[in-house]
Amino acid sequence: MAGCSADPEQTPEAGTPEPGIEAEVLSDFLCSADDDGVWRGKATLTNVGTAANTYTVRFSVGTSTNTSAAGMHEEDFTLQAGESTDVAFADIATNTSPEMECRAHVTAQPAQ
Repeated sequence: MAGCSADPEQTPEAGTPEPGIEAEVLSDFLCSADDDGVWRGKATLTNVGTAANTYTVRFSVGTSTNTSAAGMHEEDFTLQAGESTDVAFADIATNTSPEMECRAHVTAQPAQ
């Protein structure tokens, strides 16, 4: 995926999609920091509905105990019914704290 290339030792690790729509439309979610603390993530987004939808996909990095994020990246994707696309965010945040985790959040609305 564009923006997620790295050495084999630097491949993103499994992240934690939030419950809800993410479990239905977001698969193969991987997100982790490299040795320099730069967080990268990728996933496959699929429109499982019967009409075109615009999805807002957000990957955020933070701690589970703090509601503010150390960083995030968000982008809109319009998909026809049954269509899939790769999502890749190369620079979500830079943070070397071991307490950080990456989460995915997706919202959907009918395509205009």
